[in-house]
Amino acid sequence: MLTVADPEEAVAYFQRSSAQEPGRIDFSVGLARSLVRVQATAKARCLWARCVGPVREGTHEDRVDMPPLVRAGDWDTG
Repeated sequence: MLTVADPEEAVAYFQRSSAQEPGRIDFSVGLARSLVRVQATAKARCLWARCVGPVREGTHEDRVDMPPLVRAGDWDTG
Protein backbone atom coordinates (compact mmCIF):
# COMPACT_ATOMS: atom_id res chain seq x y z
CA MET A 1 0.00 0.00 0.00
CA LEU A 2 2.80 2.39 0.86
CA THR A 3 4.90 1.98 -2.25
CA VAL A 4 2.47 1.33 -5.10
CA ALA A 5 -0.69 3.25 -4.22
CA ASP A 6 -1.38 6.91 -4.76
CA PRO A 7 0.04 8.72 -1.70
CA GLU A 8 -3.26 10.49 -0.98
CA GLU A 9 -5.07 7.16 -1.19
CA ALA A 10 -2.62 5.63 1.28
CA VAL A 11 -3.19 8.53 3.71
CA ALA A 12 -6.97 8.03 3.47
CA TYR A 13 -6.63 4.28 4.03
CA PHE A 14 -4.42 4.62 7.10
CA GLN A 15 -6.53 7.43 8.57
CA ARG A 16 -9.63 5.26 8.24
CA SER A 17 -7.89 2.19 9.62
CA SER A 18 -6.37 4.12 12.54
CA ALA A 19 -9.76 5.55 13.45
CA GLN A 20 -11.33 2.09 13.41
CA GLU A 21 -8.55 0.44 15.42
CA PRO A 22 -6.66 3.13 17.34
CA GLY A 23 -4.60 0.61 19.29
CA ARG A 24 -2.81 -0.74 16.21
CA ILE A 25 0.62 0.88 16.01
CA ASP A 26 1.17 -0.42 12.46
CA PHE A 27 -1.66 1.77 11.17
CA SER A 28 -0.19 4.81 12.90
CA VAL A 29 3.26 4.13 11.47
CA GLY A 30 1.76 3.59 8.01
CA LEU A 31 -0.09 6.89 8.30
CA ALA A 32 3.07 8.72 9.34
CA ARG A 33 5.00 7.27 6.40
CA SER A 34 2.17 8.13 4.01
CA LEU A 35 2.05 11.69 5.30
CA VAL A 36 5.75 12.02 4.49
CA ARG A 37 5.02 10.96 0.92
CA VAL A 38 2.43 13.74 0.52
CA GLN A 39 4.80 16.34 2.00
CA ALA A 40 2.74 16.77 5.20
CA THR A 41 5.91 16.80 7.28
CA ALA A 42 4.52 18.67 10.29
CA LYS A 43 1.62 16.23 10.74
CA ALA A 44 3.88 13.24 10.16
CA ARG A 45 6.40 14.53 12.68
CA CYS A 46 3.79 14.77 15.45
CA LEU A 47 2.37 11.35 14.67
CA TRP A 48 5.80 9.74 14.41
CA ALA A 49 6.82 11.12 17.79
CA ARG A 50 3.73 9.52 19.33
CA CYS A 51 4.41 6.21 17.56
CA VAL A 52 7.92 5.79 18.91
CA GLY A 53 7.56 7.49 22.27
CA PRO A 54 8.64 5.66 25.41
CA VAL A 55 5.18 4.26 26.18
CA ARG A 56 4.32 3.15 22.63
CA GLU A 57 5.05 -0.12 20.88
CA GLY A 58 7.24 1.34 18.15
CA THR A 59 10.10 -0.89 17.08
CA HIS A 60 13.76 0.00 16.71
CA GLU A 61 13.17 0.03 12.96
CA ASP A 62 10.44 2.64 13.45
CA ARG A 63 12.82 4.79 15.47
CA VAL A 64 15.49 4.60 12.77
CA ASP A 65 13.01 5.35 10.00
CA MET A 66 11.95 8.81 11.21
CA PRO A 67 12.51 11.06 8.18
CA PRO A 68 10.00 13.74 9.21
CA LEU A 69 12.00 14.57 12.31
CA VAL A 70 15.26 14.68 10.40
CA ARG A 71 13.80 16.86 7.63
CA ALA A 72 12.40 19.27 10.21
CA GLY A 73 15.81 19.47 11.87
CA ASP A 74 14.42 17.99 15.09
CA TRP A 75 17.26 15.57 15.80
CA ASP A 76 16.72 15.55 19.59
CA THR A 77 13.24 14.00 19.31
CA GLY A 78 14.56 10.90 17.56
